Amino acid sequence: MICLSVGRALRQLGYTVMSVNDGEKAWEAIKTECFDLLITDNEMPNLRGEELVLKIREYELDLPIIVASSQLEFFLAPDNDWLQIAKLIKKPFALHELIGAVQFILQDEES
Repeated sequence: MICLSVGRALRQLGYTVMSVNDGEKAWEAIKTECFDLLITDNEMPNLRGEELVLKIREYELDLPIIVASSQLEFFLAPDNDWLQIAKLIKKPFALHELIGAVQFILQDEES
C-alpha cells in the first residue's frame, strides 16, 4: 500500500518509477536496468532490505539509497557506515518527508 502511494506521488512529480514489493525482484531489476535512486523497506519477501543493500554495495554499484522502514537498527550500527545510506526514514513517515529526501538526493546527484 505504501509502495503504491509513494510511487503515485513521485510519478505525479514527474519521476519515472518502478515499484516492486519483493527484494529479489528489486535486485534483478537493479542488475539489468539503470536507476538514479533506490527506496527500500527492510521488511520485504524473498530478500530483506538489508540484504538488498549489502548486495548493491558488494557489487560496488553507485546508487543512492533511501531506507524507509520501521526496522532501521541494522543501518544505524556504526559498523555499517560503509553502506553509505543517503537517508534513513523511520516508519510511519509523512509522504512529504520522503518526497523531500528524494528531491534533495536527486538534485544533489545532478550537481
